[in-house]
Amino acid sequence: MLDDLQEPLAKGEKDYWDMARRRRWWFLLPCFAGWSIIIMIVYLLPARYVSEATILVSGQSVPDKYVPTNVPSQMVQRLQSMTQQIMSRTKLQKVMEDYRLYLKARASQSPDQLVDRMRKDIDILPVPIDDLAQEEDPVTAAKRALAVAPGTGKPAETLAFRVSYAAESPRVAQQVTDSLVSLFIEENLAQRQRESETTTNFLQSQVEEARRRLEEQEARVQQYKSRNLGALPEQKESNLQVLTGLESHLQTANDALNHAEQQKLYLESLSIQYKALQASLNLGDTAHVQSPAAIDKEIQRLQTQLTNLRGQYTDRHPDVRNLQDQIAEAEKLKKQIEDQIQSTKVPASEVNSTPHPTTWAEMQQLSPIIQVDGQMKSNKREIESAQASIKELEKEIAKYQARLDTTPVHEQELQSLTRDYDQSRASFESLLGKQNDSQVATNLERRQQGAQFVVLTPPTLPLRPNHPDRFIMGLIGFGVGIGFGLVLAIISELADDRLYSDKELKNLVPAPILANIPTLLTSSEKRSVDRRFRWEWISATAMIAIMAGGIAFTFIHG
Repeated sequence: MLDDLQEPLAKGEKDYWDMARRRRWWFLLPCFAGWSIIIMIVYLLPARYVSEATILVSGQSVPDKYVPTNVPSQMVQRLQSMTQQIMSRTKLQKVMEDYRLYLKARASQSPDQLVDRMRKDIDILPVPIDDLAQEEDPVTAAKRALAVAPGTGKPAETLAFRVSYAAESPRVAQQVTDSLVSLFIEENLAQRQRESETTTNFLQSQVEEARRRLEEQEARVQQYKSRNLGALPEQKESNLQVLTGLESHLQTANDALNHAEQQKLYLESLSIQYKALQASLNLGDTAHVQSPAAIDKEIQRLQTQLTNLRGQYTDRHPDVRNLQDQIAEAEKLKKQIEDQIQSTKVPASEVNSTPHPTTWAEMQQLSPIIQVDGQMKSNKREIESAQASIKELEKEIAKYQARLDTTPVHEQELQSLTRDYDQSRASFESLLGKQNDSQVATNLERRQQGAQFVVLTPPTLPLRPNHPDRFIMGLIGFGVGIGFGLVLAIISELADDRLYSDKELKNLVPAPILANIPTLLTSSEKRSVDRRFRWEWISATAMIAIMAGGIAFTFIHG
């Protein structure tokens, strides 16, 4: 029965409230102490203020379709390269000297350690374009981040990144961040100009090399054409025309030679007949003397040719006129011979008495034979000239025929040389065009009108430290104090074996409670109790107010 009475009694809200009142200081003091200790530790730690700046990469001012860029790498790769340049030891040491950073640590750390420490304090991160609107009003963000390249109708390159630096002083953090931003802008301009000039110089060297190869190919073509001048494929038509003309001239020369040969036969026959006639006249046998038949035959032949030519040409044609002149000359010669025959017809008795011509007038009577002899000499020269002309024409025809025969071989060889020349020329023209475009792009970069870094958000002046987060640490300290206080209050309650209610007494003693004797206090004791109660409330209120004020202060000021 006694064991049943000693079982723990179920506690109600009043019991817990009484317990909290009894153990209030076991909870409040540890809670306030834990929060105070953590807050003091937080404020003793060095504060780290972070200044940030957002940089936007804008496209070049002139549209790409007019001036294509010649900077080879993409912006992301170039940003990585610029970051490595700016984070180099030389540049960071200069920034440290300019702003007198890490003065206390210089005595204990080497320059390399200080540079590594500064690199850790610098943070460079890409910023999604969608996040830019959160840093400023949407209209301005849209204008800056979604800018349209002029004349293209397409969004410009809108890569953005954030540069930040952490320092113990807000002003120093802002100044160093501003210096880093300036370094990025300067390095971007210098790097773009450097890369653009490198591209232009490379293309210039390639153009000179292509020009040298082109000149070599051109010299080979010219030398080949000079060696084979007259037998080149483009001269084939002219060679054919010349060959046709030479063959025509050869035919004309052969015709002239044949005519001269016929004329020679005619003149030889005329000379023989005229000499026989002259012998008959000298002997005085003039009864049956008549003009030579050769001259009549020649006149008949010439008239036949004249008739044929008149069927084709008019009387003003040179060939017709030439035949007319020859006929007139032959008729004149015939008339002279006939006149001579008539003048020399004398009686037979006077034949022996006829003297031989001794004067110029008498010699004139012999002019037909002189003319025939002259014509025979002229005919001989004409034949020799025609033969020489034919030989020369045959040599020329053989030469041009040889050129035409070798034209296919030369055409194939020249085609190979021309193909190499055309390839070299196309390569040269292509490289020359690229060099001109690259030079224009380089001039654009020199005028700082290429892709630039635009400061979208200037370096901020931090109003509260970024590390440590005093508000969060204060809340953590408050939570730790609450937990520590609860643990101590519960432990003290469990370790206390005193009875504080009649329920606890009934649980221990089975006898009924007959009466309650209240606490009897004197006036001085009552005043002491009241005074202690007031001080407790004041102290508790002060601690709670201090913790609440401290948390609010860390939330507002950090």
